Amino acid sequence: MLEHIIVALIGVLILGGAYLVDVIVGVTKAIFTESIQWSWQKLVKSFVRAVLAGVSVVAYVAVFDALAWYGSFTGTNLDILNGFGMTGLVAAIVGGSAYYLISAGKNLFSFFNSKDTKVEVDASKANYSGLVNDVVEHVKDLNEFLFTKKESVDAHKEFEEKGGQGAVYSVPIGNYDEFRRAVLGNGYDIDGAYGAQCWDGAALLWQQIGRTLSTGGTGAAKGTFQVVSARNANAGAEFEIITSLANVKRGDVVVLSTGQYGHIAFADENGASVMSLLGQNQGGDGNGRPFNVMRIGMSTFIGAFRFKRWIVVPEPAPKPTPAPAPLPAAPAPVTVPNNPAPADPIKVGDTVTAWGVGTADSFGGGATTRSFPETAMKVIGINNGRYGLNQYNAGTPGNVQDVTAWFAGSQVRK
Repeated sequence: MLEHIIVALIGVLILGGAYLVDVIVGVTKAIFTESIQWSWQKLVKSFVRAVLAGVSVVAYVAVFDALAWYGSFTGTNLDILNGFGMTGLVAAIVGGSAYYLISAGKNLFSFFNSKDTKVEVDASKANYSGLVNDVVEHVKDLNEFLFTKKESVDAHKEFEEKGGQGAVYSVPIGNYDEFRRAVLGNGYDIDGAYGAQCWDGAALLWQQIGRTLSTGGTGAAKGTFQVVSARNANAGAEFEIITSLANVKRGDVVVLSTGQYGHIAFADENGASVMSLLGQNQGGDGNGRPFNVMRIGMSTFIGAFRFKRWIVVPEPAPKPTPAPAPLPAAPAPVTVPNNPAPADPIKVGDTVTAWGVGTADSFGGGATTRSFPETAMKVIGINNGRYGLNQYNAGTPGNVQDVTAWFAGSQVRK
């Protein structure tokens, strides 16, 4: 009841806005038109009439809701009165706003025409009925009734108490769009009560993961979220609980407290005051209706469940390719001396390799003999940094008379 009264008050504010526009235009016309005599009494009367109209609208909705509430305690199904109450509210708000806005338009028209700004209107070309039909269709689109039969709620309550499994279906749930394509236009009746109800449509998702959508023992769609124990059980580890309409994302399972039993369906777009919902028993007579998409006002939003598998995680931005590491600098060239000093010094008796020109006398200073290629020789003696070598390795160490030739140290390696 409270939700409908709040909706009615919002409607009255809209009606008041239309009245205010009419008053401002009327006052402006009276001030700038000398032939019109200003009347405070007329203004006060119009204000009182507008206030009474607004109070009547709220009272109208409240009485219809009160009758439906009374019926729930007397065993009489008066849910349809909720729909009549909202129908009357919409008609009053649209009709009243149209009255004031048309009045304001007439005043504007006559005011500008009186100031030599002529506006020609060909009434034969006007399509007033088309305009009215567009308004009616738009209002109907925003306020389609979501009837749920009391009998279907009672039947589901009994089904839930007995812990029945019901009919088992298989639909793809890889992502929301895949699920949507599979169910749109099809009806699913899990509990076998009054056809494809809204609970069956939402419970279809829970069934695919081996779970049941609980109404907390109420049998009503709004119980899935309003009953705290049911809300937590329904969420489990697979769903996130959403409490703000602004945070609703496409694919979330939205729960409304509309009417006596509420409504549950899938958000077909991100959160807004009026949203497209994918659900069952939308716009029907309470006997069930297959999945369709309908725009429905969110004034009775109470919460939503977000299936974690359907959460779209944006791909991380590609990491920049790191610049290749610079190649190590080439080592500086090493200059190798012709005959570096060996770690193991050459001694008499060692076998070494010698090359080049050797000299003949015992002190290494005599006449040259001949040029040797790299030749293995035995060290016979050492004198002043020169080595006496025997080519045939048969000489006696220390007996320099056996020397084949003497070689400088740069011509000998061990």
